[in-house]
Amino acid sequence: MRERKYITVIDPLQERYGSVMGIILLIPQVIGDILYIATILLALGSTVSVILGVGLIPSIIGSVAIVVVYTFFGGLTSVVWTDLVQLPCILIGLVSITYI
Repeated sequence: MRERKYITVIDPLQERYGSVMGIILLIPQVIGDILYIATILLALGSTVSVILGVGLIPSIIGSVAIVVVYTFFGGLTSVVWTDLVQLPCILIGLVSITYI
């Protein structure tokens, strides 16, 4: 795949079986991505709503705005740093639940 400089996993299948097959394979991927993003945004909005005591819809909209802004200005570097901060928090939470 690297030698042929494919960008997605669907590219070699589209090359072999044609554009129609590429579109057919694209549909489940797009649906899956939309559902995944919706689930993540709902979870984030629900968490913010419970913590701040704000309605669900404003929490989701505010969370999306914050995520878009820090990703836009920080790029993937901001996403990596977010993950690096979250990992110790998750470990501390798991240890505290296990031993307390």
